[in-house]
Amino acid sequence: MIRQSLAAAALSLALATPVLAEPLPMPGVDFRAEMAILEGPGVMTVMRHKAGKMRVDVEQMGMKGFMLMERGKTVATMIMEIQPGVPMAMDIDLSKMAGQQQMNVATWDLDGRKVGSATVLGESCDEYETTQSGMTMRICIARDGVPLRTFDVGRNKPVMEARKVERVTQDAAQFAIPAGVTRMPAMPGMPGQTR
Repeated sequence: MIRQSLAAAALSLALATPVLAEPLPMPGVDFRAEMAILEGPGVMTVMRHKAGKMRVDVEQMGMKGFMLMERGKTVATMIMEIQPGVPMAMDIDLSKMAGQQQMNVATWDLDGRKVGSATVLGESCDEYETTQSGMTMRICIARDGVPLRTFDVGRNKPVMEARKVERVTQDAAQFAIPAGVTRMPAMPGMPGQTR
């Protein structure tokens, strides 16, 4: 009788214990992914990864550029051509960015819990839920760590999804600040600006 009571208590405790968050899987391969940003009409970006470094191509207000990030670091570098042929670099503290911007660029330094699985582009991926800055997102990550989709749970809508993924060796030069780039000083009111 006592043994059954102890077994029942242990089972109740196990069932009542919430699933603890764990670090999201990291990319384990070089890749290039064309990602659709589902917030705007026909907006695409390219995400690249090599040896713990990520590059995300961006286009904002008619200016093209890219963001460089490194696993385990909170400061990224944004390189934009403010004027044609005049590239500028600005450091951004990812921990100071708010909401969705932060969630989209810093997925590999997040903790989450596995909540299911799905298929994107014919590939199996595990879905992880993570909450940061009050936003809960579900990120679908392939077995080799390549992120395939991001879904905003609170708004019940997809945010970003892979349209094409190539697991091919990436050129290390794509992950470095190009020569001749001018460092831009911090701008007041700019999210994530370092001083």
